[in-house]
Amino acid sequence: MSSIAQVISAIRENPGITRPQIARMCKLSRPAVSMILRLLVEKGLVREDGTVKSNAVGRNPIKLKFNYDAFQIVGVDIGGTNLRGAILDLDGKVSQRRTESICPDDLLEQVSALIRALIEKTDTCLLGIGIGVAGTVDPASGTVFNAPALRKQNLNLAQALTRDLGLPVYVDNDVNLAAVGEHWRGAARGSKNSICISIGTGIGAGLILDGRLYRGSHNLAGEVGYFFYRDRLPEEPIYGFGDFELSAGGWGLRQRALEELEKGETVETLLHSLVEDGRSTLDAQTVVKAAMKGDVFANRLIQEASFKIGITVANVVSLLDLEAVVLTGGLMTSAAEWILPAVEEAIRYVALPEIRDKVSVRIGRLGEDAVLIGAAYQVQESELPLVIKKERG
Repeated sequence: MSSIAQVISAIRENPGITRPQIARMCKLSRPAVSMILRLLVEKGLVREDGTVKSNAVGRNPIKLKFNYDAFQIVGVDIGGTNLRGAILDLDGKVSQRRTESICPDDLLEQVSALIRALIEKTDTCLLGIGIGVAGTVDPASGTVFNAPALRKQNLNLAQALTRDLGLPVYVDNDVNLAAVGEHWRGAARGSKNSICISIGTGIGAGLILDGRLYRGSHNLAGEVGYFFYRDRLPEEPIYGFGDFELSAGGWGLRQRALEELEKGETVETLLHSLVEDGRSTLDAQTVVKAAMKGDVFANRLIQEASFKIGITVANVVSLLDLEAVVLTGGLMTSAAEWILPAVEEAIRYVALPEIRDKVSVRIGRLGEDAVLIGAAYQVQESELPLVIKKERG
């Protein structure tokens, strides 16, 4: 972390901190701290906020406070079925938002139009754009390697949108950003090592290890959807959705329900009536709705999915010795009464005995805003030091 980023972090996390305290905390010389603070004050990022009474000779130390309104950030969440966008301040607070159904065939145009609509309604200087995508991503180049639900491969989203909109664009996996958001402002706040597992159309995970987002050697860490639980290998290599998410994710639940319904009326289930307008309307939420009405078939599907989710979480907890597990995503929200007990039971029975009572399982606090808030954090982590460096130059 650069000295500028260190000072910014110290002030953000410690409102009322003084110059001497920053120097000690960041292990920087007082002249270095003074130079950085002068630039931060000039850019409107930091303001003086009174003094601290001191018995020492000389002037009382001045308290410093971060100005969260100095810049705004555009956050975008490109999910499997919905496109969400928002304007956020430097504290992750949303001031405006938009939500649309995804159109994979016109994805670039749709995302660009949504961002323009958001930008038109703000008069505060924009720091940049952060985007979370439901797929594998190279954050260094902003390229989406593979997004099965969006039918996109090798799409350089950052390059295309930077050229179109003229703002810095940062692209990352959506669950990575959800993990960052929950760690910064949500259910994992205060935890040094945690995992955020999103259970929606697909299943993915974001890892926070030693307080930082862990990406892995190829920026692909967290792809738990590819965990494999069958007793033999498939006849062909798996592409697209992984085996675990095909059996326990929203898309997998839908496909399993459809396969059973194709057998005809021999399957006794409420799903026949719930999708009477056509099988194309069947989705995971329909299966959950049927289960809530007491449907035995739908209940069995969700119970089986919940069991696999629980086993997966227990395995990861044992592997990484985590403090917190945060469960998010659309399917998690609607089916929490099945999934949460299954996860807690799996940890209690099969995780490493020494950590069973030390890990906390939590439902995400940020809901649909988790990715947007994580995106806002990542943009400022990268852009704020650059803004100051440009000023120094």
